[in-house]
Amino acid sequence: MYKIIFCDLDGTLLKDDKTLPEENAKAISYALSKGVKFVLCSGRSNMSLDVLNEQLGLVRENNYTVAFNGSTIYENVSKKKLINHLLKGEYGGEVLDILRQYPVNVLAYENEKLWCDKPTERIKRYARNSFIPYYVTEDLRELVSHDFSKIIAISDNEKLSQIQQACNSCGITEKVGVFFSGEDILEFNPYNIDKGTGVKDLLEKINIDPSEAIAIGDNFNDIPMIENVGMGVAVKNGVDEIKSVANYVTENDNNHNAVAEVIYKFIM
Repeated sequence: MYKIIFCDLDGTLLKDDKTLPEENAKAISYALSKGVKFVLCSGRSNMSLDVLNEQLGLVRENNYTVAFNGSTIYENVSKKKLINHLLKGEYGGEVLDILRQYPVNVLAYENEKLWCDKPTERIKRYARNSFIPYYVTEDLRELVSHDFSKIIAISDNEKLSQIQQACNSCGITEKVGVFFSGEDILEFNPYNIDKGTGVKDLLEKINIDPSEAIAIGDNFNDIPMIENVGMGVAVKNGVDEIKSVANYVTENDNNHNAVAEVIYKFIM
């Protein structure tokens, strides 16, 4: 019997237009009625996830959220942080030096706020889709010289793949976690922290065995999450790499209630 479901948002729970399918919301309510916990597990910030927690009726005692790709875990009512890993400020400048060599959009999360120094249309759209405001700073380098949550680069996949290769070559990946969370989003996170560590940390704290957990995702950053539970699920639209390690691949994609399919299949 499964006691908890961890679920990614973009490309999984949400449709491509970033809206929440009504059938998914109904299925989540059904899971909650059966005593199953439903945990949003995303690269998004606390502020962004709080909006969806409210919408889904997840703001209740002893329910939790995994934010920033496993870096932050908090209780949904009190907002008390159980875990809060930060990216060391000494690496912020190094990451920016790499990114500034390419024509990409750069953002940083610091103190749960989204910052940029050049508010392009692409950055504005990212903030809008994340349900959060953005703030402009004249000195992004100074902002990331102190410990912070993460840096994001937004561009086309080809440029971001070049950046990822450059990161591998220069050795920054031995100090910073670098991975795709979407086709057009490359993230720089605390080293050795990911959704998999977030899932393991929360399960340990609430005394649920991994065999009693389901995780649902679609992208590279979801792979550690689905590998650390009893039932790892990849949605139909997921990348091949996540499908290859999943226990189950949905028949429906994120635009056609894939999460509802999982809940009704595995929650009795």
